[in-house]
Amino acid sequence: VEGGDYCVRTNPDGVDLNRNWDEAWQKDSAVYGQDSNPGPKPFSEPETRLIRAAVSEYDPTTFLTVHSGTLGLYMPWAYDMSHLADRNQQQMMNVLKSLDEKHCKCPFGAAGKEVGYSCPGTSLDWVYDKLKTPFSFAF
Repeated sequence: VEGGDYCVRTNPDGVDLNRNWDEAWQKDSAVYGQDSNPGPKPFSEPETRLIRAAVSEYDPTTFLTVHSGTLGLYMPWAYDMSHLADRNQQQMMNVLKSLDEKHCKCPFGAAGKEVGYSCPGTSLDWVYDKLKTPFSFAF
C-alpha cells in the first residue's frame, strides 16, 4: 500500500491472508489460480494468527471483513459456489439487501455464489463456522 498498490492480495511473503484460514483450506494452486497463494498450511502467517487470537478472545456477535478487490456485500459460504449459510441465513440476507438498497446497488448474498468462484480458507467462513458468530459479512 505504501508504494501505491492498493489492491495487493498478499503479505510480503506472497501469502493471501484471506486464504490462510483453517476453513475448507486447500493447498492446491489450481483452486486459487496464480494470483492467490494460501500459504504452506492454515494459519502459517503471523497476521492470520494474530487476527484469529483477537477475534477468538473478543467472541463477536457480528464479524465484518473488508476487501478492496471487488464490489459486493457477502455472507457465508465462500468456500464453494452452492452452499448458503445454515444459521441466520434470512437475517443476514435482510441486512445485505437493506445495505444494497440504500448504499451499494451491487451483488449481494453468499460469497462463493455471487463472486462466481470458490474461496476456500477465508476469515468470513472460519469465524462463522468455528466461532459460531451469528452474523459474518464481507464487504
